[in-house]
Amino acid sequence: MAEDTVDEAIKTFNLEPRALPLPDISGAGLSGFTTSGVCCTRNVPLVGAHGYWSSLASRLMEVFPIDADIAHHLATNYGDRAWALLAISPSLNTRLVPNLPFIEAEITHGVRSEAACTAADAIARRTRLSFLDASKALQVLPRVIDIMAEELHWTAAKKGQELVDTIGFLDSMGLKQDKITSAQDEKLRVKASGSSSVPQRPKMAGGIEVDVNGLGAAQAMRDTRAI
Repeated sequence: MAEDTVDEAIKTFNLEPRALPLPDISGAGLSGFTTSGVCCTRNVPLVGAHGYWSSLASRLMEVFPIDADIAHHLATNYGDRAWALLAISPSLNTRLVPNLPFIEAEITHGVRSEAACTAADAIARRTRLSFLDASKALQVLPRVIDIMAEELHWTAAKKGQELVDTIGFLDSMGLKQDKITSAQDEKLRVKASGSSSVPQRPKMAGGIEVDVNGLGAAQAMRDTRAI
């Protein structure tokens, strides 16, 4: 995708790629390098590539009781990091969403190894679920928040705010409002005990209101008829 973007910029603005010497900016005292003017990232190994091989998915299935689509997803997206991900906890090797290969352990891995700090980080920038199906991302959001809260020691108020913020993010992604609220009552009741620090009834894009009043994000989402 990055190569396509640069190629389009070159075409649009009549740019001319050329070799260019670049200094080391790592602070490690390394020698600089000279670009060739040709994209080289296609052949740059990514994290997880060291132990990847074509039969990795099959091998994962031999060691862990996971379905073929999950094994393929983990092997092709995490490479040899899939081993560590699946070893986090057997209880987390379950699907986040039926019929999609994302598993709960990916959320924990995202926090521990990929610097995910918010629920939006996890569902958009780590698993990409919100780009594939924003309504399903909304459906699993309470569970994602619960997993992240355990890792990051979030308070109930913080969990409530994460729910509010991430629903706002999903709304900005074009999620239909009838997926967030029922036709009869355009309110999503988010209950977070000890939520005095969470703004009451914050407005999101589209005028949707979120009522924060006291019990737990996951239960509130289960109470929502639109999901």
